[in-house]
Amino acid sequence: MLVHGLRSGGLLGRYYNNQWLLHDAVTTRVDKQLNFDWGDGLVTEHGRDYVSARWEGKIRPETTEEYTLYLESDNGVRLWLDHELLLDRWDVTAEVGTDASLSLLEARMAVKLTKDNNHDIKIEYKHERGAAHIKLSWSSYSIPKMAIPSRLLYTPEHIMGSPFSATVVPGAAD
Repeated sequence: MLVHGLRSGGLLGRYYNNQWLLHDAVTTRVDKQLNFDWGDGLVTEHGRDYVSARWEGKIRPETTEEYTLYLESDNGVRLWLDHELLLDRWDVTAEVGTDASLSLLEARMAVKLTKDNNHDIKIEYKHERGAAHIKLSWSSYSIPKMAIPSRLLYTPEHIMGSPFSATVVPGAAD
């Protein structure tokens, strides 16, 4: 088994040139925040339409309180927190307004987060066509609505040298 440590600074993002998160990711990187407005530009190195992404990592809040998570996107999105699916809008697409601007989908979820605890988070996003956008933010009683700071987002990374050998030596029995 590999041993992982946590590195502060963002979530691990994997980007795919299809909208089903299939096959190998074409790009893998740590994204400091989920605050993207690609517009009509490229989402992956070669794809602007019919692409997808998955971000995974941990959130470690500095206060224990109820937070509101906001997830804004133009197309399908799913969000898990501590392995519980909180949002599933995978087959939803924002509609074009009368002024030809794309309206965005925004979901709000109230969650209890505990200070200095690592809360697992996973977000999946698919984009079909048009302007691409996704943003994750939060607020609480003590924090105004803002993108989650990168210092509170963690990515698991392999610890060099693992897996480590372990020797079990039987001891004296009671």
